[in-house]
Amino acid sequence: SKDNPLTIWGKKKGFDFLEVPTDVGGRFSVLTPIGLLPAALLGVNIRDFQEGALRAHQDTEAIAKSAAMSLKSFENKKNITVFWFYCAAG
Repeated sequence: SKDNPLTIWGKKKGFDFLEVPTDVGGRFSVLTPIGLLPAALLGVNIRDFQEGALRAHQDTEAIAKSAAMSLKSFENKKNITVFWFYCAAG
């Protein structure tokens, strides 16, 4: 949404834009139109992708099993999972 050389050039050429949401950071931007458009162009069924993500989010049993498996791997000193914690700065 800010003017910079690329957006100025694109506006002059009449291109449409997909903006990177400012409230979505890093790797999660792939789940915004910025990432979903190229995936769709490559043949990914975006509706299936979204429905699968929603089912995974709602399946608390699967979430619990996944967490238990990860914790068990640490207990067995076979670290197969990396936990990466995020927090808002400031």
